[in-house]
Amino acid sequence: MLTGCTPAALLALTLSLLASSPVWAQDGDADGVPDSTDNCPLVPNADQADCDADGTGDACESSVLLSTGNMGAIGTGVTTAGTLTGVEPTLYPVTITVRAVGDFNLATEYATLRLAGGTITTTLFQVGSDCPATPDTAVFVLSASQWNALVAASPAGVMPVTIQGNSLVNPAQCSSPFAEVTARVTVVPDCNGNGTIDACDIASGVELDCNQNAVPDSCDVASGAADVDVDGVPDSCEPDCNANQVPDDFDISSGSAADCDGNGVPDACDIAGGAPDCNTNGVFDACEIASGAVPDCNGNGVPDACDIAGGAPDCNTNGVPDSCDIAGGTSNDIDQDGRPDSCEDCNGNGLPDDYELAQGTVPDCDGNGIPDTCDVAAGRDGDCDGDGRLNRCEVFQDGAADDNANCTPDACEYALGDFGLNGAVDGKDLGFLLGLWGAQDPFADLSGDGEVGGADLAILLANWGPTAFGGLCVPTWATLVQFTPDPAVVTDPALRAAISATGLAWRVKDTATQIEFVLIPPGSFQMGCSQGSNQYGCYDFEQPVHQVTLTQPFYMGRTEITQSQWQAVMGNNPSYWAGANNPVEQVSWNSIQGFLAQTGMRLPTEAEWEFACRAGTTTPFYNGSTDDNTLTNLAWFYYNTCSGGTGCGTRPVATKLPNAFGLYDTLGNVWEWVNDRYANYAAGAQVDPSGPATGSYRVFRGGGWDVDSYYNRASIRITTFPDYTANDVGFRAARTP
Repeated sequence: MLTGCTPAALLALTLSLLASSPVWAQDGDADGVPDSTDNCPLVPNADQADCDADGTGDACESSVLLSTGNMGAIGTGVTTAGTLTGVEPTLYPVTITVRAVGDFNLATEYATLRLAGGTITTTLFQVGSDCPATPDTAVFVLSASQWNALVAASPAGVMPVTIQGNSLVNPAQCSSPFAEVTARVTVVPDCNGNGTIDACDIASGVELDCNQNAVPDSCDVASGAADVDVDGVPDSCEPDCNANQVPDDFDISSGSAADCDGNGVPDACDIAGGAPDCNTNGVFDACEIASGAVPDCNGNGVPDACDIAGGAPDCNTNGVPDSCDIAGGTSNDIDQDGRPDSCEDCNGNGLPDDYELAQGTVPDCDGNGIPDTCDVAAGRDGDCDGDGRLNRCEVFQDGAADDNANCTPDACEYALGDFGLNGAVDGKDLGFLLGLWGAQDPFADLSGDGEVGGADLAILLANWGPTAFGGLCVPTWATLVQFTPDPAVVTDPALRAAISATGLAWRVKDTATQIEFVLIPPGSFQMGCSQGSNQYGCYDFEQPVHQVTLTQPFYMGRTEITQSQWQAVMGNNPSYWAGANNPVEQVSWNSIQGFLAQTGMRLPTEAEWEFACRAGTTTPFYNGSTDDNTLTNLAWFYYNTCSGGTGCGTRPVATKLPNAFGLYDTLGNVWEWVNDRYANYAAGAQVDPSGPATGSYRVFRGGGWDVDSYYNRASIRITTFPDYTANDVGFRAARTP
């Protein structure tokens, strides 16, 4: 059987069949005698085309008729037999014709036909005619595979043929019995009847065969293949990129598909193939830009709106990228930082803030990169006495008294009548003032007229109730290290502003243990793996990515808890890799609870940990990169410990680059336990998640010294029993303000 043939193989087989079947080709009229009447002489015929150069004219090569000749009577007890001689494989269906004169006038009278021992039919001539003048005829069409199987069962090209009548067929019924089987075998077709076989027409280029089915396109169309655009080529061969069963050129010419760039391909297909359509309106960007339908101010082939949607800054939200505003002269950029000055001008004087700060023309006493007047306007701080100095600067730099630790000079609160510094003017303050009535007490003389009296009472009553200075800016458990974020560490102005907006100090020490913490502000982020690294993709347990909102600020340990810090609290050191400033390891989730209970600290939730680790990034690594090679600058992991030739194990904390919050080693060194029990992520948005209420497993995050970059990513998470210990697992503490 012929199976699995490619079009090229079919053509080769066709030509090989031609070359191997010269005897068939000599008998053009199928009378069994190759002679001059066939117009196919045994010698080359100069008057007839012979495209395959086999010495036989093309007109004689389309088919051959094989015949058994008359095999005699058919009936009960008689095996009518003959042979088809010279049978060979073919690529095309074969027509079998049986002609007979016999006893077949009843429905119960029939015969069985077998070729090469295989049964073709068991009901031959059922309800025929009884000894007709003209033989009864039955026709069967065998597929090429059926025929070729019979040929394979016919040694030396001789196919046995038998016809066996059933018990009711009388072989003596007819005076002139007759039985003949013929096989019409297509050797090489000539579907267009031009006297040249199809294969030669195709090979010479006279006919096209776009679908490579060895049939000229014109014949395919003539036999019913769709050709809606009437170009003589079957539609199935023409590009149909939108799979609507209509050729693309017809879609375009009929107006049912747009082709804005005139490349003969519908726009929708160009887009599906990768032509940008950033605004998804079905017209690719280049055409919209060329037609003027959308602007492309920077000439990068991307509509401005898409540039902006993709992250190009448009700080003034005018629909034009900042770079174009500047290049076009519609916006100044005096500090040449690529942002219009108007977007960096919090005090509205026409100059960018950083330029004014660099020139020293505006004060920034807290060093947060924002003019003090803007800090006041945004509510990040105040200037309660109107002297041009921020409250926090007066407290932390000028030494102004702040007994209630709310980062406001006590003098400002006294001036309102809050003599008790409790954040409200109330009855106690009134009693205190009345107790000094008429006295020359400068403390209670709010009006400054030299005597405690009605004017002072009026001021106190005007401020009755809570003041604007309540709350603590440095937690009671903490000692201040640095109030405002260091711009060299927290380089993102948005993160600095978010930290300042909490009113809490950025960097503090736990007074009892001297463990340092940095403030993590509230915010929202996409939790989970939204993009893989150059070497690794995202995995199921890191997904689905989902939005998480943390509504409260919290303090996170600036480093992993070290061995010396653990020993100072717990009195022992369980670590395998000794080093006072190395992270403590071989601590289980359960054993950590004792440390936390003694210090008032806690473990961060899994969401808090990832938010703090990412520090505003969405990439696998907190430097904003997807390049695994950059990890060596951020983390101690396998390729710069064990395989780096410096020896396996942990390293001292804070010896790699911090993230944008000022946290060290959130990736690498040791894995860090978090508080949550393990659960698969849910797809919906969450607010302040703390993990499932029940479950046997806890989670640790962040990777360690003994694993590669796959495990040292912001989204990686590992789960195990809470009593698990290993020399690559430690923790980082958190505190609630």
